[in-house]
Amino acid sequence: MVTSALLETAAASSTDFSVLPPEEKMKRNSLSTAVRDHLQLALAKAKEVSAYMQQISRINPDFPEKLKAGLRKEYDRLRAEGAAGDALFESMVMFASGGSSTLREQAAGLSVLGYFFETCEVFER
Repeated sequence: MVTSALLETAAASSTDFSVLPPEEKMKRNSLSTAVRDHLQLALAKAKEVSAYMQQISRINPDFPEKLKAGLRKEYDRLRAEGAAGDALFESMVMFASGGSSTLREQAAGLSVLGYFFETCEVFER
C-alpha cells in the first residue's frame, strides 16, 4: 500500500552507485538532528525493506526500479519548487506514506524512504 502510488511512474536510470555514510549525506542535504533521529529508526528497518524488495522483485522484476523512480520524481518535483532540508524530508515521508495520517503507514513510508536514503537512490549524493 505504501508503495502503490510510487509505482505509477516510469523507471529512471542512475549510473552513480556510490554510497555515502548517512552522516555525510545528512550534511549534504541540510538535515537536522531531529531528522537524524527519524532516519535512525528508518535505517533500523533497512534490512527488512531490502528483503521485501528482493522478494517482490522475484514476482515483479521492475518493482524496485519503479519504486525508486517514483520517489526520485517526487524528490525532483519538490526540489524544483524550492523545498530543502527537513521540510523536503518531511514531504518525502508523507509522499512515501501515500499521504496517510496513520502512524503505521507513516512508519512504513519512513522505512522505505530510509532504505533509499541509505542506498543513495534518493536525496543528494
